[in-house]
Amino acid sequence: MQNVRAFPKAVKRVSVIDSDGESVVFRKNRKKKKEATLLRPVARMIRAYADALDAGATEFKGRNTRSRQKKKNGVFVDLPQNVFKAGKKGAKKLRKNIL
Repeated sequence: MQNVRAFPKAVKRVSVIDSDGESVVFRKNRKKKKEATLLRPVARMIRAYADALDAGATEFKGRNTRSRQKKKNGVFVDLPQNVFKAGKKGAKKLRKNIL
């Protein structure tokens, strides 16, 4: 029995070439994939949509806070503009992530 050494992570396979051909001494096991190949694009789109929603909500929150600090009823006065601009930013983020 041969001595098996610990190899660095970058090493995937160690081969010893004999006169009769090649024999593999060490082969790194592949990790099992966590999701099906056909579902990967769908999962990527869902993640991109969630990121876009997060960006839009964060933008709205910041604009809402600024409107509240600026004027007495600024939240209600600036609401349509804040919603529109936050939605625009979320849509832009979604376009960037999908393409």
